[in-house]
Amino acid sequence: MTDSSSPLTTVIQSEAQPIYLRTPALSDTAALQVIFSKPANVEFDASARRTPPTTEGITSMITAMRDGAAASPPTRANLVIVSAATDDVIGIAGLGRIRTRDGGTREGNAGVLLNPEWRGPTEALRMSVKFGFRRLGLDEVGVGTLEINERMVKVMDRLGWEGKRQLDEDGTREVVYLKLRSEWEVWKEKAER
Repeated sequence: MTDSSSPLTTVIQSEAQPIYLRTPALSDTAALQVIFSKPANVEFDASARRTPPTTEGITSMITAMRDGAAASPPTRANLVIVSAATDDVIGIAGLGRIRTRDGGTREGNAGVLLNPEWRGPTEALRMSVKFGFRRLGLDEVGVGTLEINERMVKVMDRLGWEGKRQLDEDGTREVVYLKLRSEWEVWKEKAER
């Protein structure tokens, strides 16, 4: 896996799947419109559902992603998932919100949205988490999903993360996963054996 140090110029090549992650560009608008217009892709992701799959909506989203990546320190590091075989954008991953809590702890919220006909959501999320810890210096990374989002729960199971089931403020059942950098280092070491 290779990557660059700036979230705005990131390209990360997978060693396990025929995909790579890179910073979104305005030229990705049409591909992301297709991805965000498929109900199956956005059904369990409230923030994705709030993005209108129009040219204006997607362009605004990409601009916000790039602005957040350019901030110092970055406030987000979203990445498009690209098929290495075709160079087609097939999804989106990364860290959609990065913040510094009181006390200086840097945390990021990771996620992945991949067209269902493609393989690689686990790998794309793993790559995003690694980027957050290694390149962005995050102290912790969290992932949240609705309990009924079986595909994402399976992704997290494959990664070996333990989730905490809870009710959100609307009474919806969700699963929240959290990994501290120190836990990730131990987990990564075991996974690489």
